[in-house]
Amino acid sequence: MVESELLALLHHQAPDAVIFAGTDGVIQAWNPAAESRFGIPASEAIGRGLNISIPPRFRDAHWAACDRALAAGDIHYRGRALATRAPGRVVQSFRSR
Repeated sequence: MVESELLALLHHQAPDAVIFAGTDGVIQAWNPAAESRFGIPASEAIGRGLNISIPPRFRDAHWAACDRALAAGDIHYRGRALATRAPGRVVQSFRSR
């Protein structure tokens, strides 16, 4: 199995929601656990902005933190699990590069 196939398999089978987005905030990958947690199929999430997974009251703070991280070249929470909210539930998210 080549590395790209292994990574795809890990992403698909991960028990936690795994979402990849570019620096523009557009979702590039959304795994089955993200589908379950957020109630949005990958076919609808990919190509849309991260705001579909961020409650409105947290969006300003989220984007301000993203802007700071991009400017600094690193994130404050590297390697730490963070609680975040999906519509109607609390889920864990893992922020890393």
